[in-house]
Amino acid sequence: MRKLDHLLKLLAVGTIVISLSALAAGEWWVLELTAHFRGQYLAAQATLLLLLALRARWLWCLTLLPVMVLNVVPLAPYWPRQTMDDPLLGDPLTVMSANLNNSNTDYGRFLGLLEAAPPDIVLLVEFNAGWGEAARRLHTIYPHRIEIPKDDRYGIALFSRRPFLNQRSIRLQSTSAIDVRVSVSGRSVRVLGVHLRSPTSRAWSEERNRQLAELTAIARRETDPLLVLGDFNISPYSPIFASTLAASGLRDSRRGRSWYFTWPTFLPLLGIPIDLCMLSEHFAALDSRRGPSFGSDHYPMSATVALR
Repeated sequence: MRKLDHLLKLLAVGTIVISLSALAAGEWWVLELTAHFRGQYLAAQATLLLLLALRARWLWCLTLLPVMVLNVVPLAPYWPRQTMDDPLLGDPLTVMSANLNNSNTDYGRFLGLLEAAPPDIVLLVEFNAGWGEAARRLHTIYPHRIEIPKDDRYGIALFSRRPFLNQRSIRLQSTSAIDVRVSVSGRSVRVLGVHLRSPTSRAWSEERNRQLAELTAIARRETDPLLVLGDFNISPYSPIFASTLAASGLRDSRRGRSWYFTWPTFLPLLGIPIDLCMLSEHFAALDSRRGPSFGSDHYPMSATVALR
């Protein structure tokens, strides 16, 4: 039993240290990576709290509690809660973002999902020539498209059932993004589709942060309703992302809806949400959900929104 006590205390110290390290996310890119797993830390600490209580290690229980609160704070806004219907809302718009994984050649599974229940707008990232050829069967459903196929994981495409009022590709640092406007309830809505850099090195982490800064600047200048969706390669639990939301005025469509994760499909215990849909204040989020697996390392995510 003494060995068990030592193990529990060691694990408790480990979860406390890694939980606190996320507070220094802005100081070192490696520490920022620890900020994305708040749910996992909380689950581990709740288990340790129970075991320590059974062993009557009350001081250790008291030590764990404030750190558990630290992990609850970024998770709490996503607690699923019912939203009242608003009769003043406009027509619903359904959008989807899917990281296809450019090495995934199981085209039929994903294309079948779209054919069965096609959203109004679909953003496809890691879009390559193979996916471009396979997606030709969707052209009847989605007559309005902009495609930028690439083989370096940063190809991107946007398919729409609604006509574009205008369309263009833009650069966010070194990656391509899609910038279109569509008509929703008689109003011009701007939609940005993005795939930000994966923070697997200091240089790429810094570039991703600059991309977030560019999106913030766009959002602050924009007066029309704005949607930004795609693979952000950052979770909402990161202090860096929280700062982006505060500065841009955008909201996560998942707030008040769910804690679902989108990556990685092959390691669900470490799953985090990095495929997101961000909304300007003009929108109400009616729904936000994760789609089924289709052979990628990401799940697709979709959101139904309406203009206020």
